[in-house]
Amino acid sequence: MILKEIVKLIFTALCLLGDVNPSLATCSDEYGELVKLLPQPILTRSHPDAVDVGNVKVGDAFFVTADVFHELPNVARKVDSQRPHEVRVVGITTGKNSTGNWRNDRTVVFIESPATGRVGVARWALYRSAFQRADFQSRSPFEVDEFVQIGHEFSTVAKFEISGRDGESMTFEDGFAQYLGKFKGYGPGDKYLIEIQARGNDINSLVLEVPSGQVHGLAGGTDAKVRDNLKTVLNLKFSFKTGEVVRFRNSAGFMQSGTFLRDRRGAIEVRTSAGQSLIVSEEHVFKHVGGTPRTPIYNADWINAKFAASDPLVARFLNGAAKVTSHPDFAKLAPQEKIKLVLDYTQRNVPYKKAAVNAENAGLTSFNDLVCAGLAVCRHNSPLLATALAEAGYSVRLVQFLKKQESKGHVWLEVDLPTESGKPETYVVDPSNGQFIEPIWKVQKAVREQPTSFEAQWYTQPGRLYEQPQQH
Repeated sequence: MILKEIVKLIFTALCLLGDVNPSLATCSDEYGELVKLLPQPILTRSHPDAVDVGNVKVGDAFFVTADVFHELPNVARKVDSQRPHEVRVVGITTGKNSTGNWRNDRTVVFIESPATGRVGVARWALYRSAFQRADFQSRSPFEVDEFVQIGHEFSTVAKFEISGRDGESMTFEDGFAQYLGKFKGYGPGDKYLIEIQARGNDINSLVLEVPSGQVHGLAGGTDAKVRDNLKTVLNLKFSFKTGEVVRFRNSAGFMQSGTFLRDRRGAIEVRTSAGQSLIVSEEHVFKHVGGTPRTPIYNADWINAKFAASDPLVARFLNGAAKVTSHPDFAKLAPQEKIKLVLDYTQRNVPYKKAAVNAENAGLTSFNDLVCAGLAVCRHNSPLLATALAEAGYSVRLVQFLKKQESKGHVWLEVDLPTESGKPETYVVDPSNGQFIEPIWKVQKAVREQPTSFEAQWYTQPGRLYEQPQQH
């Protein structure tokens, strides 16, 4: 029994230090159970008819798009570029792949058809171009008007030109290596129709014919997908006792404290601190977990997207965080575990993606849009996390530092956590830097030891600014 407790303490310490993945339930038992409730968005969506290219064998038959023959121009001229082409596998020559990256796969697949004869193509060329059905285009993994990403997230320098339906075109390079748009349907061949906006280029709306391999799903994409991602958390139910102090979201979308009076079958009657009796939907009433819950509104110039706590998806996101912190097991967590759990919740719903650098120019002008799409950079995820923590009663400060000469900036949080001495300790929390949760004294020590570190670039800069929330 003693050995078990020692092992548990070691695992908990490793988890808090970030050396063990909390999703493996190696933190406290309660943390592991709570992680299971968090959203599990599908970040990579493959086509429902895509062939499992890694396991093809001689004799398999499937349909390919014309881009498979891109490096075989003599063959490409023999096939209709607008229609899928049926082929059969007649041989495979296995090659080495030292990196594990599919683009470095040296395996050659020999395919055959009456039009092409026997030809060898790189297996990696089949990954996004081989389908089990000829009508694969009618079964896209995306819904009409779903937010999608154009370009690969891992590209740091990229350039490709995409033509519009009316003869217009747009070139994506460097900062535009990843861009955002809405899926609208199917173009010719293996192309999807993607509607984009590019305000910086004075393009209000342009429909592009984008190769399917350049279109990627996001953590959200549509209202329905966000609701589905949050379903498990939002379905959590809690009971309250008469006279119990609770949190509730008022009609303006702001969190405040009150006292539970009675349950009215789907609605709850609460008394405000001013003595007023209100009827609140049960989905907007939560356990009080300490401190003074509040909903900060940040209107800094660098926050380009509009934030409104009453917007439907923003409210769902914040309600989900409030449900997680209302769970009975939340109170049993260590202080750092509590922050880590809310941070994990935020990162699963709005993961950091470089494409979000262009979010506002691409037409995502509100936090409701960002939660719907399911992506963020520091100017988005830090205010969302700050709001979720403040609504749980934490003392939170939103911090920003701008390197004017380099035209670069960063945003993160400082959060005060309770200690056994009763004096709060300040932690640096950064949702854009992995799961960075460190006491500020430790950050300052790291800066002294490594003056060129990421921590030194941002967290201790003397010119950093603390953004004050708007009063409401």
